[in-house]
Amino acid sequence: MTILTREQILEIQDIEYREVVVKEWDGGTVRIRSLTAQEREEYDSWLFTVKKLDATTSRSRLLSMAIVDNDGKPIFTEGDIQTLAKKNSKIVVRLSYIAQKLSGMTPGSIKELTEDFLADQSSGSNSA
Repeated sequence: MTILTREQILEIQDIEYREVVVKEWDGGTVRIRSLTAQEREEYDSWLFTVKKLDATTSRSRLLSMAIVDNDGKPIFTEGDIQTLAKKNSKIVVRLSYIAQKLSGMTPGSIKELTEDFLADQSSGSNSA
């Protein structure tokens, strides 16, 4: 078993990307990435503090953070969230589910991540 150093952990590029063809948008492709831990905290904080009426844009807000260009930078701004919320719900739900899955935000993701972690740990430990 290799124990990672601080430097190794900080240097690892662990952001995941998925390119998704959206046939309803002229067959174009969007690039979705997992949220960083900081972005996830910001998103969760927003969810817990918004008024009920404002929560209607939660999927669009997530997509504004997760849809990125080739350099991994978000292509949407805060000002685009309301416009994204007016797009076809079938598409927004589908894309936001992918963003949630990449970011470990679906109910199944938590179980899957925990099972993977526990399986990795079952290989044995030399600690007392």
